[in-house]
Amino acid sequence: MDDTLPLLTLVKKTEIGVCPTDETSTGLDQTLQMLCSFYTLEDLGSFLSSEMFERYGRSGDAWVVLELGIYKDHTKTIEMVPSAEGFLLADASQSGAFEGGVWRGELVSELLDAIRTWHDVVELSESQ
Repeated sequence: MDDTLPLLTLVKKTEIGVCPTDETSTGLDQTLQMLCSFYTLEDLGSFLSSEMFERYGRSGDAWVVLELGIYKDHTKTIEMVPSAEGFLLADASQSGAFEGGVWRGELVSELLDAIRTWHDVVELSESQ
C-alpha cells in the first residue's frame, strides 16, 4: 500500500456570477463541492487543462471562486478564479508569494508555476 499523501486540494468556495448549465459543467460543479485532491502539480494541470474544466470555468466571465489548499494543512489556502481571460490567484493570508497578494496569468503552465511558488513559500514558513 502506498502511503503517499496528496499535495493539493481543490474545492468550490462560492459563486460570483452565473454558472454554466450544460450537463458536464453541472456534474463537475457537484464534484467540486466536495474536496478533491491532487498528488502532483502535473495532475492539477491536467485537470485544469481538460475540456471539461475549460467548459466549466474558462468559457466566459469569471463566475466561480475555487479554494486551493495544501493537503497536509487545510488552513493553508489560496483562492483561484478561472475565466476565459485566464486565472486569478488571491492570497488572503498574504503569504508573500505574490506582490499585493494577487497573481494573474493566462496559461495553465503559468498558473502551475505561481501555485508552486505559493506552495514553496507556505511550506517554508511552516518549517521555520
